[in-house]
Amino acid sequence: MEVFLVTSGDYEDYSIDCVCSTIEKAELAKKFYEADSIERRAVDDPLPEHPKGMFWYNIVMYADGSVASSSVQSGCDGAKQGLDPRCFWEPTMDGATVTFMMWAIDEAEAEAIASDHQARLVASGEWTTDWATWYGRKLKKEAK
Repeated sequence: MEVFLVTSGDYEDYSIDCVCSTIEKAELAKKFYEADSIERRAVDDPLPEHPKGMFWYNIVMYADGSVASSSVQSGCDGAKQGLDPRCFWEPTMDGATVTFMMWAIDEAEAEAIASDHQARLVASGEWTTDWATWYGRKLKKEAK
């Protein structure tokens, strides 16, 4: 089964004006609302594959282990990018922090996972906020 979304606007101005069961009703609603478009969508369209009950988080940390920011990513970005589901990390462009990306149940678990990885990186001497250094190490590991 599918529905038809009558929509207006772009990006932050995007809105759904009406949901219709037929294209004919959607076309009428588009005229009535002076909407921009009609989008066809499957009802109960499945979510992208991801670990049950988990979400993809980005945790940005400083070398001392403090969290600069944390966020859950919409649309399961990690699954789309095929990233390592345990914990992936890379320096950020500010030169002071590292971003950890992973599946977690909630923000607290994501921060705990990132904190654990940060402590191991610091203890092993692998911690770096220099992107060129990190990327060089990454290429060496992939070549093995």
